Amino acid sequence: ILGIAYANRWVKKPRPEFVLDQALKGLSDQHRLYHYTPLGDHILLTPNGVIVLETVNLEGQFTYQAGKWKQKMSLSRAMRYIVEEKLGDPIARALGQAEAIASFLVENLPEGSRVPVQALVIFTHTLAIVKTDKAPIPVVIPEKLARKLPHPGVKLTPELYQLVRQQLDHLLPSTIH
Repeated sequence: ILGIAYANRWVKKPRPEFVLDQALKGLSDQHRLYHYTPLGDHILLTPNGVIVLETVNLEGQFTYQAGKWKQKMSLSRAMRYIVEEKLGDPIARALGQAEAIASFLVENLPEGSRVPVQALVIFTHTLAIVKTDKAPIPVVIPEKLARKLPHPGVKLTPELYQLVRQQLDHLLPSTIH
């Protein structure tokens, strides 16, 4: 199963980091995208805070309704079911990563610093069809990502933005947008 997870991350196309880079290409230079950090696979620093981007690289039809995910099982998906990554609950994963990042920032920034941390799920596969009803966080496809980014509250002060950036830079280098 671990081999499948690595193959989905590093071999299966389209690779999530390339899809995210392309989808966020037009953002200002105040947006920094970090891939494969110890705190989350994809983290976006914005002028307003931090956004966790939980990616799902599966094809098929997915529905979120009444707090549950469902996937329409086609014959080809059924045949790949044993060897393919499972959907699980990407919303729960995104919220868990957001919580981890928020804790990391509280521990590593000056006391009293407030940095909003939001979460978002993006289905990166070109053959993914997603329908949601009352999802607690945005769930999107790449074409809608930039327009659906949460913009929590007030802009961070330049000093706080720089401190957050330094902390995230220590995790891993970023792709600058």
